[in-house]
Amino acid sequence: MTITEAADIKYFARPGAPFNDTRAETLGPWIAGIVETCGNERKAAEVFVEEAADKKHHAHDLLEWDNTKCGREHRLRQAQGVIRHLGIVQLDGAEPNVPAFATIRIETVQAGQSGEDPNPTYQTIPMAEALSEEGLRMKVLRQAMTIVNGQRDTLDQFEEAEALVKQIDKLWRKVCVT
Repeated sequence: MTITEAADIKYFARPGAPFNDTRAETLGPWIAGIVETCGNERKAAEVFVEEAADKKHHAHDLLEWDNTKCGREHRLRQAQGVIRHLGIVQLDGAEPNVPAFATIRIETVQAGQSGEDPNPTYQTIPMAEALSEEGLRMKVLRQAMTIVNGQRDTLDQFEEAEALVKQIDKLWRKVCVT
């Protein structure tokens, strides 16, 4: 599903957002358009800051504009935070704490045998698109599993987490081990 096919997507404010659900409905389509045009979160944040610089813009108050308090890089991080705090309302009305946009690492031939790309690039896409296209879905799942697996050893120290650690190991083998 592309963002243009997902015109009926409803957005909400994820926990910790500096805006409410009503505001998310205005921000969501605007940010979706920026993300679609820019292709990644960093570029989207740059456009966000540029457009929101207009005092009449609906997102102007979400950023700190006093240069004695912060600079451009801080505003870019603020804009990225706003983007990450948008969630998508599911068809059944559920509001899972999942960002509306996923950023995936794009591997190139330079990754070679080591699997580490010296100059990685990233693409930001609507989560609805990431979940509906198998290749993207697996990339997002692998990235999430890498984060979860990073906490596996800590969880393994807790008796209460024994069943969870077993499930992490099982899913890791299924998804990430080639």
